[in-house]
Amino acid sequence: MSARREAEISAGPSFVYNPFLREVQDDPYPYYRVLLDNYPVYRTPDRDWWTLSRFADVRNAARDWETFSNASGTELDGAGDMYNETFGPGIFIFTDPPDHGRIRKVARNWFTPKAVRVHEDSIRHSVDALLDELAASESPDLAGDFAWRLPISTISKVLGFPEADHHHILHWMLELEARHSDLEELPESAHAAGAELADYIARTLETRREAPRDDLLTAFVEAEQAGDLRQEEARGLTFILVLAGIDTSACLISNTLHRLAARPDDRAAIEASPQRIPSVVEEMIRYEAPVQGLARRATRDVEVHGEVIPEGGWVWLSWAAANRDERAFENPDCLDFERPQKRNLGFGEGIHHCIGAPLARLEARVALERFLPRFRGYELVGAAERLHMHGTRGWVSLPADLRG
Repeated sequence: MSARREAEISAGPSFVYNPFLREVQDDPYPYYRVLLDNYPVYRTPDRDWWTLSRFADVRNAARDWETFSNASGTELDGAGDMYNETFGPGIFIFTDPPDHGRIRKVARNWFTPKAVRVHEDSIRHSVDALLDELAASESPDLAGDFAWRLPISTISKVLGFPEADHHHILHWMLELEARHSDLEELPESAHAAGAELADYIARTLETRREAPRDDLLTAFVEAEQAGDLRQEEARGLTFILVLAGIDTSACLISNTLHRLAARPDDRAAIEASPQRIPSVVEEMIRYEAPVQGLARRATRDVEVHGEVIPEGGWVWLSWAAANRDERAFENPDCLDFERPQKRNLGFGEGIHHCIGAPLARLEARVALERFLPRFRGYELVGAAERLHMHGTRGWVSLPADLRG
């Protein structure tokens, strides 16, 4: 972050933090610094949104699900309402106990560190195939052709979606997450993509009811039949695993390749010592969290740093700001791949900690292990395109020259 940029964004009457503004999405970190230093509890003007930014406050709120509830959704733009209306019940991140634990339990054992290691060879095969396509392309795109396609391949194999449908899933995902203005509203294209994806999930689940297979969709159908999932919950559960299983990994990988493009010395050091890659991935999760924040709703009046967040108020838990808090991390605005690793909030905290975090870490590790030695001198060229969302940070296009 430049000194000039910091000077332009400073505490005072003119300071406004609104995660929907494009200038905030393009570079949120100067805003986070002002929040951390001056406004540990910040209310966005003309909105009933209170942002928590300091590590301890965000961590404690995430752990206190009784006070900071997920039951009203985790988005500030109405996406949660659309998801509930379109995909129905079963989106466990939009629930509190006891339903949260009951629904999450159906998928939990498929995403433990031990369980996801079973997929490492398959992920490596997918990475190599995608890298072959990149190498043969006249206009390779590290985001659209690699970072997004890898997690689609991975989660599709776990769930049981056929490879022939991957391009449809990519289209639906990008349309679901595209935002075309600074307004807190979903474009019609997002509604249309949601409806198409919901129909696809429902049809695929029906095929498993008729002909079970060895996949997670079949496990959901069996859980429905056993009474562990209620009617229609399988579709919502499938959806949230598709959404979180794709965009989190895609953003983590695209952010990492974007940052490493300007750091050839780090690339060389990582290639020389590939055992460092898990630490590289963890530092990227801290430094540029793929999920920048999620919302909660206060169930009672709660006082934080002398400010009262009223019952019913929306509370934005800024994982990304918390990960840049000097109270928790030394020199937090420095991307340091030698940093001693400690727990960060990049994948959330508490009962809603990201169920797919072990899979995302594995995908990112394998992607770097295979990409960096193959394309040692890669450079970004042309106009990169950022994913513009208030809570997710990554890239949808990273045109590159791989010939170096």
